[in-house]
Amino acid sequence: MKKYIEQVKQRSTHERRQVAVRVAASITGVMALAWMATLGVRLANPAPKTAVQQGFETQMASVFSAFSLQGKQQNSLEVATTTNQ
Repeated sequence: MKKYIEQVKQRSTHERRQVAVRVAASITGVMALAWMATLGVRLANPAPKTAVQQGFETQMASVFSAFSLQGKQQNSLEVATTTNQ
């Protein structure tokens, strides 16, 4: 490996960049293949949610429900004011 690195150091800047791109693409390809190979297993067996994730989902649900209730209350007030006139 050291010999190969020394050989690459002696090449031109353009060739060194090509080598760097090939190495980066190879590593990325191997990682992508490993990710795709395990994707089916991960989708088939979802990980259990932690208490933090459940708490966050509960908080987000309450925020969204508050916004949806607020919109309904405004609509009912607008209807009530228009029918009284």
